[in-house]
Amino acid sequence: MILVTGAAHFIGNHVARLLLERGEVVRALVRDFLTGRMPAFLDTGLNLVDVRDAARGRLQAAEKGRLGERYLLGAENLTLKEIFDRLAAITGRPAPAVGMPYALAFAAGAVSTAWAALTGAAPRVPLEGVRMARRKMFVDTSKARKEPGFEPGPVTAALERAVCWFRGQ
Repeated sequence: MILVTGAAHFIGNHVARLLLERGEVVRALVRDFLTGRMPAFLDTGLNLVDVRDAARGRLQAAEKGRLGERYLLGAENLTLKEIFDRLAAITGRPAPAVGMPYALAFAAGAVSTAWAALTGAAPRVPLEGVRMARRKMFVDTSKARKEPGFEPGPVTAALERAVCWFRGQ
């Protein structure tokens, strides 16, 4: 058995479209950036990868990976500010310039999540998302790159495709 984990945050309209068609609530960083719903940022970080690259990586791990091994599939570790700066360069929209203290984000998440529970609407600031953002979610993908030969494409290109897709919705 080979275990492949999607430790990264996927970028791809394929996933968003399918989830939206199923009636799921989609937390889409690119969409929220495009609509101006991200006025500030937390000091956090994510590993991003194009969902198509992650799918290819799973196949590579199944075909070339060693039994009993785990592979983390991701492309690039970026701070949230770096992600917003890239989106700003792609879209021409300004990136949020204000960093938000974690305590303020936590309070906003608690209020937003409580309000959502009362109204049945999705929280604008999900408390679980704020909790996850407390630590940078960076991963080391060198083993997946070395052993099964995982080579993801550039994150900026995936962000560009996501921007085009969301603009077309």
